[in-house]
Amino acid sequence: MERMRRYGRIAVPILIAGIALLAGVGLIWRTAEAARIPAGAQRALAGSGGVTAKTFVKLSAADTIVASTAVTDSVVGVCELTASANANTMYAPVGSITTVTSGELIAVGNLLTSGTGGKAFVLDTDDTSTQRVCAVAMTAASGADEDTTVLIVAGTAEQRIYHQSYDPNTSVTLGVPVELVFMPDTAHKTIGYLVPAAYDLLVLDAIGWKTAGAGDNAADQWELKNGTGGTNIFDTEELNTVADKAMVQFDNLDDAQYEVEGGTYLELVGGEDSDDDGVDGIVIVTVIFKAAD
Repeated sequence: MERMRRYGRIAVPILIAGIALLAGVGLIWRTAEAARIPAGAQRALAGSGGVTAKTFVKLSAADTIVASTAVTDSVVGVCELTASANANTMYAPVGSITTVTSGELIAVGNLLTSGTGGKAFVLDTDDTSTQRVCAVAMTAASGADEDTTVLIVAGTAEQRIYHQSYDPNTSVTLGVPVELVFMPDTAHKTIGYLVPAAYDLLVLDAIGWKTAGAGDNAADQWELKNGTGGTNIFDTEELNTVADKAMVQFDNLDDAQYEVEGGTYLELVGGEDSDDDGVDGIVIVTVIFKAAD
């Protein structure tokens, strides 16, 4: 009995020491976790599927967050504590600087959107659809699944690409300025663009560059016409003495001729020397389409 009492006295301090050690480990873990969570982090409940730390999240209900996995999601922040569904968690809101997991190669300064798994992806500037910008990269990532420091923001990116190459016969956008590019050369004195029948075309401006044969021929000229062999929309642009690669501005828009009807041609007509060939160059005409009268 005396021996058991002695062992008992020893066991109690050991048990107390063990509990204290575990508590210390827990305190260290909580201290480290707290140090990672930015000031101003918001408390929330994890929604369906749970949430993962260092990924973008959105609201599914008041004070409830779920993973944000699409570029169209309205991101509210970055999850700071992994949690299963209906468990308490926290997230860093808009305006915070925190860490997110990369989904691909990221450079400093890239605008980021959310994607698969709530990871960070670079804004696709070639995508003409609406995208939600949710962060700005403050550090780089060489690929997927790396920690990236970001500033959480909220914005919408909508790319409106007007100066792309496309066929206005099938892709007309009413009321939006577009540029028609004519590329005349010695073999093509006249180049025409047929206006789609359902629309009228309004000419706003025209500029050009002569690319060969610096003007030494009196007949070097360009004319932009309303209709086949029609009336000039601008004054004749005389190219004699114009240096190669020098820009020329078409002048004096005729407000009685700037509207080209659907089903007719907008024509660029050139002339060069006694052979009456075309003039090598590039002419860009800025226009707007509208519904036909």
